[in-house]
Amino acid sequence: MKRICRTAALSLIIVAGSAHAQLTTPPPKANPETPEFTPPDQQPAPVARPQAPDRNRPNLSNPGTMSKVPDVEYRKLAQIGEDGKIIRFDVPLDFEALRNNPFVGGKRKAIELMPMLVGRRYRMEQIVVDNLDFIIQIENGLLDNLQLDNPEAMKLITDVMTPLVPPKSITLEMFDRQLLSRVQKDMNLQILGEYQKAIMGELTEQDANTGLTNFMKYIMGESLKESTIAFEGMLAEATWRMKEVVEKAGLADTAAASALLGINGSANDEADVNAAKAIMVRDAWDSLDLKQKQAFLNAVRETREDPHAPPVRMLDLSNPDLIEGEHNVEIKMRKPGEAGDAPAGDGG
Repeated sequence: MKRICRTAALSLIIVAGSAHAQLTTPPPKANPETPEFTPPDQQPAPVARPQAPDRNRPNLSNPGTMSKVPDVEYRKLAQIGEDGKIIRFDVPLDFEALRNNPFVGGKRKAIELMPMLVGRRYRMEQIVVDNLDFIIQIENGLLDNLQLDNPEAMKLITDVMTPLVPPKSITLEMFDRQLLSRVQKDMNLQILGEYQKAIMGELTEQDANTGLTNFMKYIMGESLKESTIAFEGMLAEATWRMKEVVEKAGLADTAAASALLGINGSANDEADVNAAKAIMVRDAWDSLDLKQKQAFLNAVRETREDPHAPPVRMLDLSNPDLIEGEHNVEIKMRKPGEAGDAPAGDGG
């Protein structure tokens, strides 16, 4: 039975790509199907006399390979909360790791990363709309039925999860787009791996019998976090202009219209208020069929000033451990073809 559980667990780690990219080494190779993600061309080494790889520039052909990062002090992500347990996060773990990453700058770096994050959220929204029936199953507690020793149940969960998991993690996309150097990327993966290892240790220590199952639930939830954030974000955003959204979706004459029109919010609402409004919208649109719900979400996007620019909160990279007068260590990555020596500390 233990062998079956371990096999099922390993299969799940392979399926849930985003969060598992940091847990398993190396993560999946970059997906070449989308031109936007294709790294710059590199000159092939001569066949007759292979040369050593150039350590002064990122090896984009295998971004998941981790090199040894410089030995520096940094705040561990696994901190104990008031309840005596490791603190969990509502945002993707990559963001929290970036905050603790001593090689990533503060506000300036956050501004540099925002366009990528807005584009990524837009793509996640499209994934949610296209697979809305799956995301609704997740929201309704599908992962609560996780049973590592039940192959049929495991197949159902993995079939639902697979289209909702991004092809690569946030950290690896930043690296592929040359927004992070190899050292910055590797440090982020190290911080993430340490945190996930600590979570696994805590869960197995709490209950040796259910620890593995609970850890897999946690990992799967992390893999799906971007999808659920995009889904709930669109629901909350609808309350900022509900009348326009309902009319655009062609739902004005439906039974759900009255309840939906009674939910109003603002772009200035705090995160917990937006979360509560999203739940209210989910309850109000319950009588709509799948196509009507998809039309509702599409209307949220189409009624924006720029349909391709979802509202994404500014990335906070302020390091809580930096004292006044200190600054994060910044590594400037040399782009292919750019003259100059390799950045200090970037060992490739």
